[in-house]
Amino acid sequence: MNAPPRPLRFLFIGFAGLSLLSGVWIGIARLGVALPLPNPAMIALHGPLMTIGFLLTLIGLERAAAVDRWWVYGIPLLSVVSIAASILGLPQKLFSPSSRPHCSCCFSIIFFASGEKNISSS
Repeated sequence: MNAPPRPLRFLFIGFAGLSLLSGVWIGIARLGVALPLPNPAMIALHGPLMTIGFLLTLIGLERAAAVDRWWVYGIPLLSVVSIAASILGLPQKLFSPSSRPHCSCCFSIIFFASGEKNISSS
């Protein structure tokens, strides 16, 4: 219907993969293995990278494809913006803490709305 073009979807998938690899790298560094990190404070980004950057982006993208509406792609977009702001070290008052709850709330609303759509269509 009103879904964005496929290259945009693959961009989100690529970002989720990059978040996964970065999260695993930082997780191994958290275990005590001496791995190079651009900033030692990045150790704290392991959880957000894995949950918001990887899981929420992919699951939100899957839900967006199921609903097939362009505005549902705001969920992966908010997660990408949130993680990118955290990695780039933007001031936390701008994006990081504020977009994570919005992203999660949007995801919950869309998840339940698409579930009702699937139930009513069967």
